[in-house]
Amino acid sequence: MLSDDPEEIMDGKCIWFSDDSLISEIKYYQNGELNGISSIYNNQEEICLDVEYKDGYPINYEVRIEDKATIDGLADLALDFWFGFADINTASEISTRNLEIIKNVYGEKDTTYLSALDNLIGIYHEMGAYHMCLESSLKHIKLVEEIYGVENEAYIRSLANLIMIYGSLGDHNKGIDIALECIDKLEGLEIDSSLFARILHNLSMNYSSLENHEKALETHLASHDLIIDIYGKDSYEYFQSLQQLGTFYDNVGESEKVLDLYNESIKILEELYGPLGVNPMADLDHAAVMNNIASYYLDRGDYSKSLEKFNAEYLK
Repeated sequence: MLSDDPEEIMDGKCIWFSDDSLISEIKYYQNGELNGISSIYNNQEEICLDVEYKDGYPINYEVRIEDKATIDGLADLALDFWFGFADINTASEISTRNLEIIKNVYGEKDTTYLSALDNLIGIYHEMGAYHMCLESSLKHIKLVEEIYGVENEAYIRSLANLIMIYGSLGDHNKGIDIALECIDKLEGLEIDSSLFARILHNLSMNYSSLENHEKALETHLASHDLIIDIYGKDSYEYFQSLQQLGTFYDNVGESEKVLDLYNESIKILEELYGPLGVNPMADLDHAAVMNNIASYYLDRGDYSKSLEKFNAEYLK
């Protein structure tokens, strides 16, 4: 019988885990890092998924049984590759495979399938695969409409994905039209305020791309206030909003606010994830802000300061 209590991690020791979804794992450690095969079991104590590790890094996986335990295990593995190792392509491959398994186990008209498809939309967008992103998003909207109808938060949340996607495809006017449609549909509904914040943010990005900078700033400030109320100032969402706010103020010529916002965003990022070299995804975010700061000085003809900021980020 599998134990519910994890043993102390020791080199060469077999460790048993169990969680609320009745997944259990055997993990092999060597010199403090995962090495060998980690097997995920279901509640019948059947091996559903094997993941091979080398020096703490997952290098291969094999699906043995299509089961809820397999689905949960693959979802976690995709997140490891995406956020832990900044390997979005492998995360996409795993998530696509997992979506097929979810379809076989639950069918398409199930919340598990909808959630996994929504995650895959996010991955496609991060990869820059915008046409695949659009195709998956339109499918998601159709399924949500068939299950829930259109006068509800689930449909508006699904529709809101298109604001970002059409913006990325360069059809900013269509993105704006959909955002305004979503806002109109929200009237009279009790909804999660984070959804409204996301709609406003993506709307502001489309305004900015059309160089309607005053409208972009106005819309983003409304989103920024919601972000603070929802997530607080010690959150990744606040970091993202600060960084974008700096860019929008720069676009409208209020340059005295820009560097303070960029520097505050870096401070928040380091408080959340530690210094450079600790978290690969945070390092990418740090690089993006430093690039904005270098561009700020470059646009003002301060080439030495711009080069200094560039070198500080890329020539460590």
